Amino acid sequence: MNSKDMIEIFLFVNPLDKNSLEIARSVFHFPDTRHEKVSVRFVTIKANDDSYPNAPHKGKSLDFNPSFIPCLAFQAASMQGKKRGIQFFIKLQSLLFEEGYELNEETILEAAQAGQIDLQMFKEDLYSDLAKKSYQRDKHLAKEMEVNKVPTCIIYYHTDHMNKARMELMINEYTLHYACNTCSRASKLTNALLPLNPIWPNHI
Repeated sequence: MNSKDMIEIFLFVNPLDKNSLEIARSVFHFPDTRHEKVSVRFVTIKANDDSYPNAPHKGKSLDFNPSFIPCLAFQAASMQGKKRGIQFFIKLQSLLFEEGYELNEETILEAAQAGQIDLQMFKEDLYSDLAKKSYQRDKHLAKEMEVNKVPTCIIYYHTDHMNKARMELMINEYTLHYACNTCSRASKLTNALLPLNPIWPNHI
């Protein structure tokens, strides 16, 4: 192993897409399975003009934009630490899609509390200009990295050279390892870009 080896993972997800939940869990725990230093960043974005057939229906107590506020809530949670932000995202999705909660402010606060987030600070940050600016930065990052659909996972493998992999389908622990190992083997190439959607082995 090269002491310079480092993996950066950008996971672009929508809080109201139930297909993101297991992917988020896999990516969150992935650093524990690698010998390299691994940095994980979740980027929450909306897509398709807020048209999410998998999203829960808006509850009567919800007086905010049901697709925009969860993204702001993630930004507010992340202000108390990147790890807590990811844990909040996973808990919120679990409440919505596994436990059948309605999307409303109470559910968002319950997800925050479960993630050991300071609720007073969270409430102050939720509607703050800083949260909105952070969300806009994530939107700009998605545009810059040409992400048009979620979930999308982009991996940068840094060694003597930088190699890159991108996945939009079948993102799980196995395919993450496959992508990182392929990047590692391709380390003699400069700025190598793996296929957009590699053909994974049949036994996945």
